[in-house]
Amino acid sequence: MVVLRCWLLVVGCWLIVEALYVLILQHLAFLSSPSPISDLRSGRRPPEILRCAQDDRMGCHGR
Repeated sequence: MVVLRCWLLVVGCWLIVEALYVLILQHLAFLSSPSPISDLRSGRRPPEILRCAQDDRMGCHGR
């Protein structure tokens, strides 16, 4: 019974650490990615807008 409790404690701690690690990685990726506003100001367009402009005969919003 004690072994089971210790094992559950270890697994629970491991899951918490893993979740925190994923959240930190996502936060760092969000901070390092350029914002869409700065892309529009600098004249760069996201690929989605370019794809819509190239495939305008179908209508971008018709999907």
